[in-house]
Amino acid sequence: MCVGLVDVQVGKAAPVLESLRRTGFVRVRGTPITRDLKIRAIQMSSWLFALPPNIKQTIRTPTSHRGYFDFKHVGGLNDLIEGFNIGHQHTATSELRKPYFDRLGFDVSKDVLTGDRVIEHNQWPLEHTDSGILFKNTMLEVWDAMERSSIVLLDLIVSSLVEEKIVPAQLKPTLLAAHSRNMHVMELKLYPSLQSSTPPIRFAEHIDLSTLTLLINNDLGSGLEFFDESQKRWVSIPESDPDDSVLVNVGDFLTKWTNGALPSTKHRVVGTPQSRQSLVFFFTPNWEATFENSDGSTEMVGDSMPLGF
Repeated sequence: MCVGLVDVQVGKAAPVLESLRRTGFVRVRGTPITRDLKIRAIQMSSWLFALPPNIKQTIRTPTSHRGYFDFKHVGGLNDLIEGFNIGHQHTATSELRKPYFDRLGFDVSKDVLTGDRVIEHNQWPLEHTDSGILFKNTMLEVWDAMERSSIVLLDLIVSSLVEEKIVPAQLKPTLLAAHSRNMHVMELKLYPSLQSSTPPIRFAEHIDLSTLTLLINNDLGSGLEFFDESQKRWVSIPESDPDDSVLVNVGDFLTKWTNGALPSTKHRVVGTPQSRQSLVFFFTPNWEATFENSDGSTEMVGDSMPLGF
């Protein structure tokens, strides 16, 4: 089962929907994410993860809200997966989440699990050096392109579903308003190569707590797989990442807002002989936005977010 490749500049949503309905994934081109930007993003991601450990520790965050973090021993005793999260540059975490947590009576400035102060703003490495400034500016450029691409794709997808009478017309303005607070997270990740006769699981199967997820990666071996429900098997997503294309998958909130018309497909990352780098943008609704469950009950988006996220 193949993931489709679609040029969204053509303006036709049918092939996008066809691939999303079959697999939950589609590879699109013609968005604000250019080939040059992709190359520079991966280059600067490589620069970040090549920094000495003592430098990376200065931007570490205990809860991985924003800044550097790592996972140890996921794929074996020698496995160390590194990550770096970026939130909205001009808005503090507490301000983004305040409308939701105010309704629950929580102190939004503290982590729900630990009581620690939440890392409010983005953490930038060596931000007073030329290399650090270049990293920051490149990542903010990528963030902006990812957000604009997500809005274009959401508009294209929902408009087509309205035309097909799959969803009501009022869903389009509802969804656009539900993404007004820039809750999105951009995550850089490095999966170092692991030599193993049986590819280990580097990131366990999951669905994304997002509306849409956009991904670019280096071309040295994807390791990304999705679960084909019809065949009951895992399918590798080809490592080919041509030109200006970006991989898109449906998040759980879009599945809920479309009453299951678009599936949020389980996916995972398995080990590859080559090192894998990825840059993932989680296009996330406002936490106070609401959706209706199949039983008619209403939930806020934040109700589905794990504590400490």
